[in-house]
Amino acid sequence: MTYSLHSIGAITPRIPYFDRGYGRVAAFVVATLSGLVEPLAALAGSLMVAQAEALLPWGLAAAAGAMLFVVCHEIIPESRRRGNEILGMTGVVVGFVGMAVVGRMLS
Repeated sequence: MTYSLHSIGAITPRIPYFDRGYGRVAAFVVATLSGLVEPLAALAGSLMVAQAEALLPWGLAAAAGAMLFVVCHEIIPESRRRGNEILGMTGVVVGFVGMAVVGRMLS
């Protein structure tokens, strides 16, 4: 239903064709043909998401590892350089404990 309502907006591309001298029927045909790619792309996207669902945990794990690397490689040394060793390490410990608690609550 939602996609049907969204597709009503596909009528609006006819307006520029009127300005270029197309007739009503020709503008309708061109606008309809240009809108046919939307359902095909939606179907292709749906199939890709269904196939990639098994890879999602691995992708999220890679993203988490990258963020952990950035924190350990950039942020912690920077906090130590400015004299905030205790505050920086406290933030790291609180963050890890918070992630562990949330992870345990969600599992």
